Amino acid sequence: MICAQGSAISNTVDRYTQRAQVKAAERRKILGEVNQLAADIGRCENNIATLMAELNAVNAKYSTQRTTREEVEFLKILLDCAKRKLAWEKQVASLKRRAPALLESMSSVMTDTDYPPSQELAEQMVQALQLVQKALERLQAVEISE
Repeated sequence: MICAQGSAISNTVDRYTQRAQVKAAERRKILGEVNQLAADIGRCENNIATLMAELNAVNAKYSTQRTTREEVEFLKILLDCAKRKLAWEKQVASLKRRAPALLESMSSVMTDTDYPPSQELAEQMVQALQLVQKALERLQAVEISE
């Protein structure tokens, strides 16, 4: 009887340990996704800043009266910029779709009472959220200045 109780306790501990390992893997994945989100936002910020600098340079270069050939070149450059801006807008839309679900997952990890996150993981998640927040602020500043 004692052996059966010991075996049952061992099985319970093993299941808890396995579940904790699965939760830890899920948390590492979420943390990686949040860090990737911050990097993607930063990339969007760089893309729009580059695009705006190019548009400003093109407008300065062609600010005077243009020949037909220069007008065609100017319009080709503007079309290229417009295509890149469209791609950038799609990236931002994708980020806006990804962010809420990711933040919801992160919230559920932080409030999990059965398998609470370690202090180290909680600190890493807060740091990742701060990175996302700073990247979003920089992106918004770039969007406003355009």
